[in-house]
Amino acid sequence: MSGARGLWSVVEALREREFIDLSHEFHAGIPCAEDMPAESSSVLYNHQQHGFMTHRYCFVGQWGTHVDPPAHFLDGGRTISEISVKEMVLPLAVIDLEDKCTNDPEYQLRPQDLESWIARNGPFPQDAFLVFKSGWAKRWPNHSQMRNAAASGQWRSPGWSVEAIQWALTNVLPIAFGHETLDTDAGALVQQGLFPAERAILANDKWQIELLGNLERVPETGALAVVAFPNARGGSGFPARVIAVLP
Repeated sequence: MSGARGLWSVVEALREREFIDLSHEFHAGIPCAEDMPAESSSVLYNHQQHGFMTHRYCFVGQWGTHVDPPAHFLDGGRTISEISVKEMVLPLAVIDLEDKCTNDPEYQLRPQDLESWIARNGPFPQDAFLVFKSGWAKRWPNHSQMRNAAASGQWRSPGWSVEAIQWALTNVLPIAFGHETLDTDAGALVQQGLFPAERAILANDKWQIELLGNLERVPETGALAVVAFPNARGGSGFPARVIAVLP
């Protein structure tokens, strides 16, 4: 019982903290990759006729706030069901570059930004969830604002650089990455069908969360992230619920 009481005391301590939902509600019509079909849903059973409610949902795995396991890009990579549940509770490190992204909507997070984070906050925590805060979630759920196309038609949205991913994999050793944008990479690259930063993450057996929200309510350091998604056998992506517990 002493061990159980010890864990219960952790729950009691956590309940005194503020919880922030970092996930967007998903439904038909939300921003998504242009080649992805829209969600559809229907009511199979309703309260009036059947005494209970049941919906049928149809959507792609990469829908709304979602997880991308290595198998999303890597043939033979880990799938959703192969991600350990121990990886789903993580120290949360938020790299706040909203000012830079406001001035340059095509900004790519660089190794220098990670070094500056360390100068401000001290070393990154072990087995961290590294999250890029660009301020892009404020554009949700307007698809055109998320893509932010120039008059020329070029998509203008920020992203991770390959150099930053490689620096983090060498110097930080995170478990997962995250961001507010539709894609890991800057929009101009994605528009060309190029995903170098996303490939760098997934090819190194890490997973990521796309389309996070509410990061303006979370400090750069000290918070805890709880990330949950269904245990889909062989799954290559699925909507996720991401919760921050504030320090």
